[in-house]
Amino acid sequence: MLQSRGGGRRPRVLVLREKAALAVTLTWVAGFVDVVGYVLFRGIYTANMSGNTIDVGRALPNATIFPMLRHLSAILFFVAGMIAGRLVVDYASRHNIRAIASLTLAIEAAMLAALMYWGSAHQYPAEPWPFYGLIGLAALAMGFQNITVNHVGALTVYTCFVTGALTKFAQSFSRYLFWFRDRTEHRFKQRVWKVMRLSTRNGGFQESCYLACVWLAYAGGAASGWYARQHWDLFSLAAPVGVLAAVIVIDLIRPVSVEQEKQD
Repeated sequence: MLQSRGGGRRPRVLVLREKAALAVTLTWVAGFVDVVGYVLFRGIYTANMSGNTIDVGRALPNATIFPMLRHLSAILFFVAGMIAGRLVVDYASRHNIRAIASLTLAIEAAMLAALMYWGSAHQYPAEPWPFYGLIGLAALAMGFQNITVNHVGALTVYTCFVTGALTKFAQSFSRYLFWFRDRTEHRFKQRVWKVMRLSTRNGGFQESCYLACVWLAYAGGAASGWYARQHWDLFSLAAPVGVLAAVIVIDLIRPVSVEQEKQD
């Protein structure tokens, strides 16, 4: 099922709306894991590298080495995860493997499962190596996810980077506002309702709705992760692992269209 054979029937890939829903789902996973890691690692993000970069810069003037290294290690592991994920995608595409997302997401799910098991045995460890090992598992997993689905139609969206989603939302919504103004200028009262009904067909409006959902998914994942962490500790990570397992099954049956990812 993973590989396309010559003359064999190729599985139907996900259409644009389904791929958008998949990206939103993965964004929820990122928000969930990020907040669980934030609590476990005492203020270190595992998906939001902007926050870690700020903390690295804040530690530099005071020469506080160990806090800086903790945040820097998360950044390095995250980048390493993206590089490794990119290598997996390129290797799979060269060997005509259709369900590429299944490979990267399976690796991510395995890392989160290991984090759940190992982290439960090393809660807030004083010794450095278990601590950095746990950070590595979480950040590597998020790096793998961030490289899995990059394109939804003409949009380039990363599921662990909501700042970019907000930026693109502003651009798309601005285009929609100009489109709306052009069609209601001098005839606002007569055309406003008709134009509003037609808005669902406008590309800028559609992109704005999708990008708003991306942000909401990250916030919703963070809220879910915060609540679950309080009640089930690190076993709460079973929720994102379960979601990833479901996405893997979907990808095996209906592969994510990765033509754009392969050309990126």
